[in-house]
Amino acid sequence: MKLRSSFLLILLLAVAPIASFAQNNAGARPQPILVTQGNDPGGLMEDLNEIFKGADDELPTRPRIVPEKNAKHDYVYTPPPKPETIPTLEHEAFKLINARRAVQGLPQLIWSDEVAKVARAHSQNMAGYKFFSHQGQDGLMVNGRADQAGLNKWRSIGENIAFMRGYEHPAEFAVECWMESVSHRNNLLRADWKESAIGVAQASDGSYYFTQVFLIRR
Repeated sequence: MKLRSSFLLILLLAVAPIASFAQNNAGARPQPILVTQGNDPGGLMEDLNEIFKGADDELPTRPRIVPEKNAKHDYVYTPPPKPETIPTLEHEAFKLINARRAVQGLPQLIWSDEVAKVARAHSQNMAGYKFFSHQGQDGLMVNGRADQAGLNKWRSIGENIAFMRGYEHPAEFAVECWMESVSHRNNLLRADWKESAIGVAQASDGSYYFTQVFLIRR
């Protein structure tokens, strides 16, 4: 199936210290509908399965928020990023999250380059292999990825991920959508998180993959 140039999409998943999963979309641009197993208005799962064919076994059974198939909206072409664009997006999203925490009177998250390596590796893995899941191609979840990277002295760890295509301001939109979802917002606004970082990767089709990892060390 050829994807139409007007197709915009955002997918979200969250892992809290006690594993929780959530999907949501912010606002009325575009109007979202919830697609679950046995409920596929307009053949939207066909589009999603084409995008993630053979890559994510969770896709047919986990709820996802996707835009209406025939929604009218302006498509924004996303060119391949310049080398400096990805770090800019990572830090832009991080600053937006700390701004949301400041409004709530919460302590600021501290950027960790060690945590950033874990987040970037997962985003790059998803972008490279065209899948969207907290579980990597090697079967590891965020706790396993952190341990593998040498960050094994942690007391609590969490992760938010997002996938999108066709949005002009991906960092701003990712944070906006995370804030509109209870599980994602709980991660963003958890008072006792200390360190965090965001890793962003862009696939060859212009899709962006965001991963934010939260960490409290022992």
